[in-house]
Amino acid sequence: MPNPFTKTLEHHGLVAGFCHEIQLVDLIDRKFGKSNDRTLSFGQLVLAMVINGLGFTGRTLHMYSEYF
Repeated sequence: MPNPFTKTLEHHGLVAGFCHEIQLVDLIDRKFGKSNDRTLSFGQLVLAMVINGLGFTGRTLHMYSEYF
């Protein structure tokens, strides 16, 4: 039986860690700026789209609203 206190991240954790290491969110936010009327920055949205795309490649883009 799987341990309820652990979670397998597989490649998502590696990609998220790499994006954190290269400061992808900060790079994008510096390039495009931050919007005051949004909860998430552009960099955070791009990172979420990258990680989501790696896990749900069979889904089309119109399904992203369900993910977010």
